[in-house]
Amino acid sequence: MVVLGWYLGTEAPDGTARWLTSHLVSFGDEAGGATLVSEGYSIDDIEVALERAIVGGTGPYAGATGVQAETNLGFNATNGINIRYEYRLAN
Repeated sequence: MVVLGWYLGTEAPDGTARWLTSHLVSFGDEAGGATLVSEGYSIDDIEVALERAIVGGTGPYAGATGVQAETNLGFNATNGINIRYEYRLAN
């Protein structure tokens, strides 16, 4: 997965950081052969599902729309984050 984004700062009343990100998810071995793209917010809250818009893709996902649910599961032993992604395609 490739993630590109912009940090918006801590304007929320609870002081949490907000990020605007684009996610490019590639399926299979061929670059660009089967991808999904989503746009939206990312948050640091643990175990809180956040929905993002699926805005397109390539291959079997060309023209895809729908929702990507992203849930931050917390930190792992290497100080990376574990995240669960769920994709619900509308077409």
